[in-house]
Amino acid sequence: MQPYHLRRKEKAITDTTNLDAILDRQQICTLALSRDNEPYVVSLDYLYEPSSQTVFFHCAKAGKKMDFWQANSRVYGQVMEDLGYIDGECDHGYRSVHFWGTVTFVTDLDEKTSILKQMIAKFESDTEAMNLRFLKPASLKGVMVGKIILEGKSGKKSIKS
Repeated sequence: MQPYHLRRKEKAITDTTNLDAILDRQQICTLALSRDNEPYVVSLDYLYEPSSQTVFFHCAKAGKKMDFWQANSRVYGQVMEDLGYIDGECDHGYRSVHFWGTVTFVTDLDEKTSILKQMIAKFESDTEAMNLRFLKPASLKGVMVGKIILEGKSGKKSIKS
């Protein structure tokens, strides 16, 4: 998939370092899924690893997302940095990154544990307590860790941001 050209080129974010920084510091991404010509959008917390260009997330082993991914593992995602409304300009400040790839799931227990530890460190203030609570073997059996190796990404910003 090729990124769609922006009509207003001054809004494009093309620097990979800037795109990676936006992906790295945000907390929620939205993924667009499709099954049998039926769309589905889901927002979830994630971890971005710039060195491997990979987005990681966790989810349950069963449910609507899994049904969609089993039918079509291709996804399109968005992360947005909301910079707030610009009063008097009738505009909104933002930076966004769009990305695409294929969802696969981590099966190696050590890799799954490592990714979940990194996710806990990103979101929780008491990482040790959360690691003890959620990284037990019984808990790990009920959670899936997905990954999307990015095949491409593009960015857009408001003019003022």
